[in-house]
Amino acid sequence: MQVDVYGVDPKEIPGIEAGLVTWWTLRGATSLSDLCNEWYHECLDDNFKPSAVGAGTALWKAVSGGKFSKYNEDGLIVRKLPKERSAWAIVKERIRGRREDADLTYETLMKVWLGDNLEPVFHQPSNIQLDMALFFDGNEYDKWFDEASAQIENNFHDNLDNLDSRDMSNWLIDVLQNYIAGIRLRQRGGIYYVPPDRVALWQNIINIIDAVGSTSKSGDTSHVIYTMPVVKSEQVTQAVLDSLSAEVNACVEKISEDLNAGIQNRAITNRKGRALALDEKLAAYKSLLGSGLETLETKVEDLRASITELELMNGY
Repeated sequence: MQVDVYGVDPKEIPGIEAGLVTWWTLRGATSLSDLCNEWYHECLDDNFKPSAVGAGTALWKAVSGGKFSKYNEDGLIVRKLPKERSAWAIVKERIRGRREDADLTYETLMKVWLGDNLEPVFHQPSNIQLDMALFFDGNEYDKWFDEASAQIENNFHDNLDNLDSRDMSNWLIDVLQNYIAGIRLRQRGGIYYVPPDRVALWQNIINIIDAVGSTSKSGDTSHVIYTMPVVKSEQVTQAVLDSLSAEVNACVEKISEDLNAGIQNRAITNRKGRALALDEKLAAYKSLLGSGLETLETKVEDLRASITELELMNGY
């Protein structure tokens, strides 16, 4: 795997003191164990280390995507089984007849679900009645079932052992927003701002991804992470303040709604942690925004006071 990092250390350019902007393009799979090992080696916060996707998600990906998706070209579709949390059916769809007499026929070829041991369970319908010559090359349904089952199972374990590009991006967004104290500069995300005090930490994480890439056995994986230093100016300060205000105000509003709804016990503790995280995030922007943070700081302070009052009312 190749990881390219485009950017300049702000410390190397006179007058650069306003953090940086970062974004990325990701392709292919990243070894979860290698990523975690590098994370531990750098002694970074364990709360933000990458984690495997859930077994149900891994199975869904194995059934609906990856190498197995080639079967969709042969008229196979995947359907979620009703009333089952992690169970799907692979169904054959075919058009029979011509013009006004044409109709769709369906046949369930396989059912797969997550067993109690969190491993895939495969079921071959006992009442299957296929015209084999129409669905497969000769009477090869049993062979297809065995090969498809093996492929799904292999893909399932690969999905647990690796992060695909979407998993990787979701993890990076979580790290940026909640560990680095970064903010998204666009409403839909994609481009993020890193405050001055967290630039070194973000660069360290980029280096970790680079280190994992240098040892990857996958030849079809490449991640490109861009960083662009920002010169402090009135426009930059306003853009950062606007984005930070939108995020903090939305979070304060949501937590306030939860408090007014009468949450208790663990839910209150959870909201208390989120309010504290807001306080810590604002602190990361103090050197850049200064007195511009006063309104946001007051909102978060009032929110924490409301949480404390609710704790007292509930006796803890």
